[in-house]
Amino acid sequence: MAGGSNPLPVGQVQDYSIRRQSTTGPDVLVRAFTPDGPPPSPAGWPAVLYFHGGGFVFGNINTENTVCTHMCMRAQCVVITADYRLAPEDPFPAGVEDCWETLLWSTSEGARTLGLDLRKVAIGGASSGANLAAVVTQRASTRQVPRFGGFVHQLLVVPVTDNTATTENNPSWREYQYTASLTAEKMTWYRKHYLPNKDDWPNPEASPLLFPSLTS
Repeated sequence: MAGGSNPLPVGQVQDYSIRRQSTTGPDVLVRAFTPDGPPPSPAGWPAVLYFHGGGFVFGNINTENTVCTHMCMRAQCVVITADYRLAPEDPFPAGVEDCWETLLWSTSEGARTLGLDLRKVAIGGASSGANLAAVVTQRASTRQVPRFGGFVHQLLVVPVTDNTATTENNPSWREYQYTASLTAEKMTWYRKHYLPNKDDWPNPEASPLLFPSLTS
């Protein structure tokens, strides 16, 4: 991929097959990257949940190893990524549920296993992964997660935030519909695989930009 580089060596790379706590489906494969040496404080390691991109259709747990290792070593934190299910075999909300289960594991068994400081947990992702990160953040703001007070930071790289947007109703889509690499036609192709039911397009868990304000 353009702009890519080699993964950095880290202290440990560990894969876990996690059982679900609140949704149905197969176990979720997650990967944890831990820096060298002891945690920076007695409370444990800061952590980042990071979800890969790929239009909800492509990618796997290896896709963003480079990003995860650089984040792990440069920010001195544990980075946890998930092999969430993909469309068209597993359309919405399968990916959301897998990423939500990643949070539930990371704040329970994962926190104990990896030695995490749950006061210092961030979340992020790229493209479709950024969509999922935003959705998990919003879900966590309205549901109680034991021992977890919320994310301290959110990192969204080229996030997909509005799956109702088209060239007819969105000026940005219309202006940049022929942009290199991701044309409007290609973005629509991804959407139709992930969200085959058009009624799901405005669902805030598919279009996090449409999530209702919690302050109004």
